[in-house]
Amino acid sequence: MTEYSWSYRFVFWFFIILKKVFFRDVIIRGSHKIPKNGSIIFVAAPHCNQFVDPIILISSSPRPIGFLMAAVSLKRKIVGFFGRMLNSIPVERAQDYAKKCSGKISISPINENNLLLIGENTSFLNEVTSYKQNFRNQAAIMVSYQKECFCAPIDRILNDYELVLKKPFDHKINSILKSEKFSFSVVPLIDQSTLYTAVFERLSMNSCIGIFPEGGSHDRAEMLPLKAGVSVMALGYLSLYPNSELKIVPCGLNYFIANKYRSRAVIEFGDPLDIPTDLVADFKLGDEKKRLAIEKHLKSIADALKAVTVNVPDIETLQIIQVARRLYRPEETHNKPDLQIELNRRFVKGYIKYQDDLRIVQLRKSISEYNSLLLAFGIKDHQVKNTQIDNITLISQLSYHISVLIIFGLISLPGFVINFPALFLIGRISKKKAVAAKKASSVKIHGK
Repeated sequence: MTEYSWSYRFVFWFFIILKKVFFRDVIIRGSHKIPKNGSIIFVAAPHCNQFVDPIILISSSPRPIGFLMAAVSLKRKIVGFFGRMLNSIPVERAQDYAKKCSGKISISPINENNLLLIGENTSFLNEVTSYKQNFRNQAAIMVSYQKECFCAPIDRILNDYELVLKKPFDHKINSILKSEKFSFSVVPLIDQSTLYTAVFERLSMNSCIGIFPEGGSHDRAEMLPLKAGVSVMALGYLSLYPNSELKIVPCGLNYFIANKYRSRAVIEFGDPLDIPTDLVADFKLGDEKKRLAIEKHLKSIADALKAVTVNVPDIETLQIIQVARRLYRPEETHNKPDLQIELNRRFVKGYIKYQDDLRIVQLRKSISEYNSLLLAFGIKDHQVKNTQIDNITLISQLSYHISVLIIFGLISLPGFVINFPALFLIGRISKKKAVAAKKASSVKIHGK
């Protein structure tokens, strides 16, 4: 898809309209860095919403993008329609078919190769065996730890409380599983060779594909660990087509209150990344060399994404950074969301580096108290400096605002009455969707 097809153009302009309706302002930075020719993999983060994020990226890119899209989403009526119009590539995800199992598991401490799982209140013979039969006996055990999901393929089931793996879990969690018990799910082993073939074919046509390397969407304050798939695609493609031009373009999606209507957003395109030939060579060797090549390449992508996003460990820290930035705010950043994002980023770097300094600890405490006072008085930052005014000015401003409220309230009343049923219905549906999204995810906090 090197040119805009009629279907892509139709969806493109439809997304432009949606973007202008929902967002008050969307600032695009660095779009001139996108190569005009050659194949590109756009990697975007953080992935806040599986529908809004592609709208922002597609409507901001000068080149058409074919996204990797969950196969279950492509099967949905409306979402699938737009996905097919955009020539999206379907992705079968194991987590979409995950089945939560009873009990908890750990790795047997006496098993040196880390292949024997011990269950507590488990029912391997009943729950896992029946699930394996549905997926041609190709299944894996999945556990979640620190916002990451780890899978290991099942070899055989000994009894309800003992299970043998074909391969051990990742070394990151093996030692943890020996000392702690984890809840678990069973997922199918999916052959992704069809996906990689489709991606390589698309890239060989000098087209662009888009991927959210965190995997699923989330509402956390920092990026989740990146999935290895994007590096497998890039290194695998160049191992097959060594003379091809392939660039990785990092895209930072920065929202001001992502779930709020008429909010602001900044999308920033970073410098295109080349793929080192030595990593491609190591990838072709396989085994440990391949694994290390993937890890190294994935780290370079993560570093590039961190340069165009704001990453903090939790929501509270993000709020502290944002308040500090608003209090400091130089005049030149007023009403310029892109500069405000850059200022946020610099504040985060400084805060993380000096967070244990007593002055920073005291500053954080003072900002928290300031936030509490604003909340108690029901005012915003920008209103603080104008609160000390004389009575005459206060009365005149109050009268003016009451008059405006009455006049425009009467004008907008018919529209409010007409639209209220739709607004009420949308609100109810959104809450139900949020509850369902949170329940189905191991990384979402609120599901907004």
